[in-house]
Amino acid sequence: MDGTRKFATALSLAGGATKAKIRKLKGRRWKYPLSLELQYSTAINRYMTKRWKEYAAQALAMMVPRMDAVSLEPAPGEYGPALGAIVSIARNIGEFNKREMDAFRKIAVGDAFVQDEPWVEKTLQDWAQNQVSLITKATDDIRDAVARRVRDGVKHGKINREIESQIMQDLPGISKRRAQIIARDQASKLNASLSEGRMKDAGLETYIWETAYDERVRGLPGGKYPKALPSHWAMQGKICRWDDPTVYRNAKGEWEKRPANCPYTTPGTEILCRCVALPNWDELEEVEAAGPEVKAQREIERAQEAIEKAATAAGYINPSNPALAAFVQEEARAKTALENLLAVVTGAAKKPAAVAVVAKPKPKKKEKAPPTLENLEATIKKADKNRKHWNADERARYAEKLVELFENSDFGMNVPRTNDRGDDVIAAIFGSHFKNQMETKTGEGLVDVAYRKRASETLFGTKLAKTKDAEFEKYGFLMDRDMYKQATSGIADQYWRYGDGVQVRFKKDMVKTTFTIGDSLGAGLTPSYTSDPKVVSSRNAHINRVLALTETKSAAEATRSLGTSYIELQYHGDLTPDMVESVFIPAPTAKKLSAEAIQKMRDSGAALYTHDAKGNVIPF
Repeated sequence: MDGTRKFATALSLAGGATKAKIRKLKGRRWKYPLSLELQYSTAINRYMTKRWKEYAAQALAMMVPRMDAVSLEPAPGEYGPALGAIVSIARNIGEFNKREMDAFRKIAVGDAFVQDEPWVEKTLQDWAQNQVSLITKATDDIRDAVARRVRDGVKHGKINREIESQIMQDLPGISKRRAQIIARDQASKLNASLSEGRMKDAGLETYIWETAYDERVRGLPGGKYPKALPSHWAMQGKICRWDDPTVYRNAKGEWEKRPANCPYTTPGTEILCRCVALPNWDELEEVEAAGPEVKAQREIERAQEAIEKAATAAGYINPSNPALAAFVQEEARAKTALENLLAVVTGAAKKPAAVAVVAKPKPKKKEKAPPTLENLEATIKKADKNRKHWNADERARYAEKLVELFENSDFGMNVPRTNDRGDDVIAAIFGSHFKNQMETKTGEGLVDVAYRKRASETLFGTKLAKTKDAEFEKYGFLMDRDMYKQATSGIADQYWRYGDGVQVRFKKDMVKTTFTIGDSLGAGLTPSYTSDPKVVSSRNAHINRVLALTETKSAAEATRSLGTSYIELQYHGDLTPDMVESVFIPAPTAKKLSAEAIQKMRDSGAALYTHDAKGNVIPF
C-alpha cells in the first residue's frame, strides 16, 4: 500500500474528514524550525572562525616583501567540516518537521497511525552532502580573503601587528554574515523539501503559500523591501499545486498562470526565503467515513502484517535472546486474530490471499546458551553505566545503521593454510571443527592461554571454572560480500601474516555472533549481539562515525569510514564445517592446497570459489 492510499484509508477508518476535523486542522499553524536554524548558524560561524584564525596565523608567518609571494594552500581535508555535526542538524530538522506533520496526522487519524517514509533518509543525506560543499566553498573564500589582506598590507608597508589587527577586526562580521546566510537558506530548503514530501504522502496535491508575515517579506507595501522581485507577498494565502509551481488558484477556483512579479517556485526554496507551505486540508473533505466492509478488510490486512513482522523478527533474533519468546507469542496471537476475523466475516469482506509466512528455525525448548553468553546481558548492563550520555534516539540510530550493515555483509573468518608448525590447518578444521586459541595453543596474536581466558571473562562475563577450553569464543570479522574486494582490501590484513589462507563465510542463521568495532582485546569494550547492537561495543569516536555512516551496503567501505582496521566478530558455541556457507580461495593459495584440504572442504557442502586474472570471482 503506497503512502497516499495508506493515509486516506486511515482517515476513512477514523471517521472521515469531518467538518470539525477540518476546522482543527486549519486552526493549527505549521511551525518553522527557527531555533535549529540559529543552532546551525552558530555551528558554522564557530567552524569558520576557527579556520579564519588558522589561516591568519599561517599568512602572517609567511610575510615577505613581495606581495605576490603570499599564497595559502589548504592541506588535503583541512577545511572539510565535520559531516557528523551536519548530519545531526539534518536529522534534527527532519524530526522537527515530522513532529509538525504528526501533530496534523493525530488530529486527522489519531495516535496509532504511522506513515512509511522511505524517501526521507536520502533527502537528509543529499542535503548533508550539499552542506559540505557550501561550507567548504565559504572556507575557501575566507582563505582567499586572509591572503588578500596580507598582500595588501605588505604592499602598503604595514607591519605584522597592523595587518593582524585589521584581519581580526574584519573577522566577526564576515564570518557571522556568511554563516547566517548559509544556515537560513539551507534550513529553509530542507524544511520545505520535507514538508512537500510529507504532504504528498498525505494525499495533498495542493498547498497554501504562507509568508513570514513581517516587514521583511519581499514585496510587502510599506515593508523594508516593497519593490523586491519576485514579490512573495503577492503569493500570500494563494492555493498552489505541488506539480506545477507556475500557477495558483484564482477567486473563481480556476488555475491560472502566476503574474510575472510572482516567484515560479515553491515556498522556502528561493535564496533566503522564509515562506512555508501550509497543508490545504480542504482537499480531504471528499474522504468519507469507512463502511463495515472497508473496516473488516483493513483489520484482516493488519493481522496479516503482524504475522509477517513477528515471524521475520523471530527468525532473525539469536535463540538465546529472551526477546525471541515475545515475538513467537506475538506471531501466534496474530494468527489467532486472523482466523477469528475470517470466521466472523461473512460476505462483508473477501478472503485475503494466503500469507507467505517467513520460514524460521523453531527454537529448541530450554536451549542452553553457550557459557560465553550466559552472563552477557548483565555484563552489557554494567558497562552501559559509563555510556549514559548517549540518548535513546542516538542509540536507536546506531543500532539501525549497524543492523543494516550486518544484514548486507558476511560473517567470516580468515583461515591460514598452515600454522607455524607446518600443520595443514584447513584439512584439520574441515575434518573436525573450528578451534580457539585455548585449544590450539597457537596464534598470530597473544598466545598466553591464561590471559585469553581472563579476557573472555572481562568481555562476556564468562565463568572460567565452568567453561571448557573448547567452549570459549572464536574470532572472525565482518566481510564484504564482494569476495575479491574483501581479499584485496587490506582489512583485517594482520590475519594473513601466517602466509596464504582462505576466507570462510558462515551461514548467519546457524552461528551465534557478537561484535565490537575494532579489536576487543584490552580495548575496554563490551561485545553485544549483531542482532541487537549496543553502544558499549564501540568507542565514542566510532559511535559518532556510525551515526554519520552513509555506506551500509559494503562492509569494506563501511570499515574504512569507521576508521578501524576491522569490525570484529566473536562466535559462540560450536562452530563446525556444516555451518560454512562458502570458502574463497585466492589463486596463489589454490596452487598450494593439499588434496585432503580441498576434499574436506567439498565434503562440508560449502560452495568453493576462486578468481581469475582479472579479479572475477569464479567457482573453484
